[in-house]
Amino acid sequence: MLDGRGLEIFSISIMLLTVLMLSWQVLWMSGYGKRYASSCYCETERLLTQSGYYSTAILVALTVLREGAEVVLFLYSLSLTSTGRVDAGILPGGIAGLLLGGLVLWGVYSGLVLISLRTFFAASNFFLILIAAGLASQAAGILARVDILPALGWQLWDTSSILPDNSWAGTLAHTILGYTATPSGIQICAWLLVFVGIITLRFYLLQRGQH
Repeated sequence: MLDGRGLEIFSISIMLLTVLMLSWQVLWMSGYGKRYASSCYCETERLLTQSGYYSTAILVALTVLREGAEVVLFLYSLSLTSTGRVDAGILPGGIAGLLLGGLVLWGVYSGLVLISLRTFFAASNFFLILIAAGLASQAAGILARVDILPALGWQLWDTSSILPDNSWAGTLAHTILGYTATPSGIQICAWLLVFVGIITLRFYLLQRGQH
């Protein structure tokens, strides 16, 4: 059973792995998403024609399995607190998200909800970038606390009187943005580095895809 420093190092590893996965997903979709979607559509039609529905069902099952593994890793990373321990409150949130996602999916396929795919993917990519930056900031904070990275100032400001960490809004901001009322300098640097880095690379890939 991991405890103390070992638990913190394990938590940092999970956070950074999730940051890499989210960054790769955003950048890959920006550079190759449209081409991949067209290729998948053609390959699915060919597979249905040549191999029937069983091969397609297996392919879909493997895809869902892979995405499910990513979701588990993603939720575990979001559940980690600033001490590197797991917050049990992530379970009801994950279940609520699953139900909400199923409801939206049903609405889209039934025609009750009309969503522009371009707008949807742009918004979801931006959302993932924010989460990746937040996780990087949290990981940097833990690394500073265990003396692996310099803190660059332990408390740049204190916004606990405006948005406390333990409030529902503070918890939501922490989950999405990596918010903390008393951030260290290394946390701010890590957040900006990941956010600006992914945005810049995404813009470059989008521009290259247009030429």
